Amino acid sequence: MSDDNRKKRNNNHQEEDGNKKDIIDKTNKKLNDFILDLKIISKIKPGNKLYVVENNIFIDDYYYLSGFFRFFTNQTRNDTINYIEKLNKDLEREINNILEKKTTSNNLLDDNPSNVLVNLSHDLTQGINGLKNLSLSYASDNFTLSKIEMIIYNFELKIRKISEVLKI
Repeated sequence: MSDDNRKKRNNNHQEEDGNKKDIIDKTNKKLNDFILDLKIISKIKPGNKLYVVENNIFIDDYYYLSGFFRFFTNQTRNDTINYIEKLNKDLEREINNILEKKTTSNNLLDDNPSNVLVNLSHDLTQGINGLKNLSLSYASDNFTLSKIEMIIYNFELKIRKISEVLKI
């Protein structure tokens, strides 16, 4: 085999390894973003609301002008609910990927899929507590309250699914 062929072959292997690493890095970033969102949701206290800015969620502690701020910046509860519903769908897809072992890595520093699922289950449980507190903020809005209840139900289904797979 000529030196040129060896170089091409090595470059192809390096590109494949680089592509696999990029996929794993993107998957880990997405997973970290999902976990961050769940951790933020878990910190919601009764009376708090959420708002979305540039595809990030924030907790809006109640203060005298908070409603005016949300109105002025065009932050609606529909934006928030849509964001959480998208998170719910993305989590479903990610959990299925982990269960199918599509996103596993041979890197010793990466968490194994079982540990990731256990941690996700814990974060989903904490997120449910935050969503229950959020539902108190919207107790007078039956439509929004019902959407939050559906998201809670879907989070509970994910927790059950993880528990069944891991036999927790």
